[in-house]
Amino acid sequence: MLKHLQDFLVVLDSGEVIFSDISNIKVEEQLFGALISALTMFYTETLEGVLHVIKGSKFIINIFSKNHIQFIGISPVCANNKKSQEELHLLASRFLEKHVKDIKDNKLINIHIFENFTCDPQK
Repeated sequence: MLKHLQDFLVVLDSGEVIFSDISNIKVEEQLFGALISALTMFYTETLEGVLHVIKGSKFIINIFSKNHIQFIGISPVCANNKKSQEELHLLASRFLEKHVKDIKDNKLINIHIFENFTCDPQK
């Protein structure tokens, strides 16, 4: 069981959410994915940097990008952010090991293939 991350999303560069495990936050996932994708693209192209963290008064959003996929982890501000980032990298590595071949040229073949992915590190 994850101890620091509360929520986890996998988003293509296009903004399409292809996997999510959201517990307490009420959010329209596709809209949220598109927003994060647009923010990271804006940051990269306009400010010539990489957006890794968005910090608010209650939550921290960590963003990790690899292979044109954005892995998003949300944790409360009281959580250890270094540990949250470690959990995010662990989930991203597991997801890529299992599913990188299922995503071709930033296009999804079949979204249902991700249904069996779990955020539980024991599985």
